[in-house]
Amino acid sequence: MPEFGPGSEAVMLASSNPTLIADLPIEAHAIVGAFTVAGLVFWLWGRKFLKAGFVVFGLLAGAMAGYVATVGFGLTISPVFPMVVLGVIGLLFGWMAFRFAVAASMGTLLTIAAPLVVVPIVLGTVPENVSQGGPLSIQELLQDDVPIVNGELDTGTQKLIDTFTIPEEIEQAGEDVVNATDARVRDFLKQLFVELETEWLKLPVAHRVGMLVGGFLAFVTGFGLGMLMPKYAAGLLASSVGAGVWLPGVVWLLQAMTIDVRRVVPESTIVWVFLWLGLAVIGAFFQWRKGKRSADKGSSESTS
Repeated sequence: MPEFGPGSEAVMLASSNPTLIADLPIEAHAIVGAFTVAGLVFWLWGRKFLKAGFVVFGLLAGAMAGYVATVGFGLTISPVFPMVVLGVIGLLFGWMAFRFAVAASMGTLLTIAAPLVVVPIVLGTVPENVSQGGPLSIQELLQDDVPIVNGELDTGTQKLIDTFTIPEEIEQAGEDVVNATDARVRDFLKQLFVELETEWLKLPVAHRVGMLVGGFLAFVTGFGLGMLMPKYAAGLLASSVGAGVWLPGVVWLLQAMTIDVRRVVPESTIVWVFLWLGLAVIGAFFQWRKGKRSADKGSSESTS
């Protein structure tokens, strides 16, 4: 079994069992495909949707509050005026909430990204004997011959695959696949948390303090960038979320077409992190350039 860095099993989920993925109903792949397309759109144009969404939501919430206040208090005036006033106030709050939310999300994003880079370097790779008392890999989670700790789940994967040959039981089989996978993943995450906690306690105090300080500085840096440069931060945030959605979605859809991509999918967590960050920067650069071209075009038209 190849070695994996901490957390790489979650990234490898879509490529862990091509047979099981290919056997899922077409509706499951359609949902993944829709999320993949949405991720691509968010990766390249998400900044506009972020700001517009907050502003429109604030406007609608304010207008609704104006209408409810007029009707609820039994005022004799037309609800249009309170709806307009509170709608404008809600719009302003939405604009301010957008800036704050982008700043907080940017800080959280950098806080998450920093340990993902540091942890594999500090802790090293997960040993190969993860099935001997340690957390199961995603490949093991979906194999029918690997027992679940404490005997909470029988070897259900093969039985579920067998039931796909019975047309009237396909719907129930799909539910069983979801339940079986959910139980295995929950068991894996529980053990993974225990292992990470154990490894954390093994670290020297200086390393732990350094990682905590690094995470705090990453959050402060991200929050400051989000407040000072909301447009750039929104572009990077949107592209990061978009890349994080469409990247595993593409792997899933390739597996759904019975294309085995496990030989070319990175196994190292650090490779996935840098791939994700690289795609996020590419998407953010595209959004920044597009926004700059739109601004330049608008200024040239106004001066002509």
